[in-house]
Amino acid sequence: GLFHTAQAATIHLAEVRGSINPGSADYILESLKQAENNKADLFVLRLDTPGGLLASTRLIIQGFNETRTPVLVWVSPGGASATSAGALLAISSHILVMQKGTNLGAAHPVGGSGEEIKGPMGEKITNDTAALARSQASLRGRNQEAAERIVTKSQSFSAEEAVKDRVADFIADDLDT
Repeated sequence: GLFHTAQAATIHLAEVRGSINPGSADYILESLKQAENNKADLFVLRLDTPGGLLASTRLIIQGFNETRTPVLVWVSPGGASATSAGALLAISSHILVMQKGTNLGAAHPVGGSGEEIKGPMGEKITNDTAALARSQASLRGRNQEAAERIVTKSQSFSAEEAVKDRVADFIADDLDT
């Protein structure tokens, strides 16, 4: 007969609740480096964020793209969201999982106080961010059009809608799942 032995997977868990800024970016990238140094099988980032700085978001995405450790973003707990910059991080992860009752999206770029960025500069930033969303979605085999709408139309998805539209991979209500 066939015998299969499986070793328990090593999972490195980090959690961010709050905005994406230089502090949370440092924490995520440092945690990811630890996971990689410990040869973890999976890096899980439990995420609940209203968004934050695009510069910090890009640094984290670069970290996701450079690491040898698969990155799973888990939008959790119920009621949590990966909004704005958080949506871009979620789309950029190798595996995107959402807990029931969570949502993701609305990543239209805004100014530092949440104001609309008008004119050519607003257009440039929006187009640039939309291209980032498309390229990361493409890299991860996700729906590029949906990723772009998150930026250009501030579209948001419930967990179920995100899975249906191939933005997220599956729904999980606990770490074991």
